[in-house]
Amino acid sequence: MRLFVDCITATEQARLNEAYQGYKSDPQLFNGIKEYLASLMAQDLIPSPALPGDFSRCKQIQNKVYKIFLRSKFDEHLSETVNTRINKMVSPLVPEIQDSDMQNAFQIMRGFHGHDSIRIMKTWSHAWCTSDRYSETVILPCLFGCVGAIDKQAHYIMCPYMYTLQSFMWTDEVSADPLARLALKDTSCSNLKLVACTFSGYHNLKFNHAARFHPGGDLDPTVELPGHALKLFRGSFANVFRAEAMELGLNTRRFDPDAFNSFVSGQSAINDVATPLALPSPEV
Repeated sequence: MRLFVDCITATEQARLNEAYQGYKSDPQLFNGIKEYLASLMAQDLIPSPALPGDFSRCKQIQNKVYKIFLRSKFDEHLSETVNTRINKMVSPLVPEIQDSDMQNAFQIMRGFHGHDSIRIMKTWSHAWCTSDRYSETVILPCLFGCVGAIDKQAHYIMCPYMYTLQSFMWTDEVSADPLARLALKDTSCSNLKLVACTFSGYHNLKFNHAARFHPGGDLDPTVELPGHALKLFRGSFANVFRAEAMELGLNTRRFDPDAFNSFVSGQSAINDVATPLALPSPEV
């Protein structure tokens, strides 16, 4: 035991002690633990008061405590958490999310598979695996071609090329309002699925091509992306987006670079409503 104690930091020791004391400094967790212990005592699974070693008859205790922690910490504050995270990414460019829209989204998501709901929640909670969020050694540029923008979720929410790709791929109309594209305004089953498909399209693109910007790669993260890379990156995003959309029952177009360039040329007005960033040249 002494060897174990010597191997952990003072901060880790403090956290272990806080857990041992029942998280008394955190009212939400503390009350959740009290509720769980009371239920175990009511079932005569542990004595009162409970001491270390008294939990031998309790099954799946770690799983149950984890769920209690989640419920205690987030059940009553999930809307507030999502609102805070989204506002950090888009404020002051868009108005605050209405609680009724968020509750409607949560209700619709009850009918989704867990994997799809997780992709949506990770988008809302600012949990994309961007190089900016992870403070990676090499911060990538916008992978869709915006000059001067970096690989950052706050940018992608407003990114004119991501918006245009979504609009090109999806046969239904995609809103110019960022909150609607996040399915937090005018929420529907379809635009919630759009969020999930976008999540997968981005992460496939990033994980398959990020190494090209690192030492030894063929791309420089500090200069404008060359045409051949833009063509490849947009196609990579679009193909996964389409595959996910088809699996979810959404109608999509097949990606074609020439058709996309024509679509961009005819969509110059989207820059006025989507984002203050200028659209780069469509030629790839």
